[in-house]
Amino acid sequence: MSQSILTILLGLLSYILGFATAIFAEPVRQRIFKPKLKLEFGEGQDFKTRTPEATPQSQHEAYYVRVKVTNSTRRTARDCRTYLVNIEKRDETGTFRPTIYCDSIPLAWSCRADKAYQGVDLPYGVAQFLDVLTTRSISDYFEPQIMVKPFRYIPLFKEKGGFRFTIQVSTEGANPQFIKLIFEWDGDWENFKVYQDY
Repeated sequence: MSQSILTILLGLLSYILGFATAIFAEPVRQRIFKPKLKLEFGEGQDFKTRTPEATPQSQHEAYYVRVKVTNSTRRTARDCRTYLVNIEKRDETGTFRPTIYCDSIPLAWSCRADKAYQGVDLPYGVAQFLDVLTTRSISDYFEPQIMVKPFRYIPLFKEKGGFRFTIQVSTEGANPQFIKLIFEWDGDWENFKVYQDY
């Protein structure tokens, strides 16, 4: 093979490799270094938080059931959003069955006021809580902390029994993460049980 042909082939190979690197380097880097969210639920008051509340009509007490979300990688998890994707109810045999809930409705980030339903950026190691549901001393029903509460679901929130909530948290460029909580509810606002389903 002549020297000129070899030079042309090496130049062509160099061009192809440079082109491929330009096209694929960033997607590969993002895949390797993508953020990873960790969802946790535990026994402490961080997860079942009692707080006073006030409205123009009354002052009362409430419990907020919360899930902790942390980013366990060095890359910031951008625009993290939370959703209630399923509510199931335990039947007489102890098996969880579907309810009428069939939506993916955004859940609230804790302590974010009017920005509770917007996406948040999570830097490495920073914990952020999301509100899953609330019980109040002035009512005998539970209230998922979803952005909208369609009227068709109100009867479900007034039922008693064992419920399983499936929560999804999503962020840009990473796999969504899920956690399931079991909520045992007899209408007593402060003596309910809630724990993670593994």
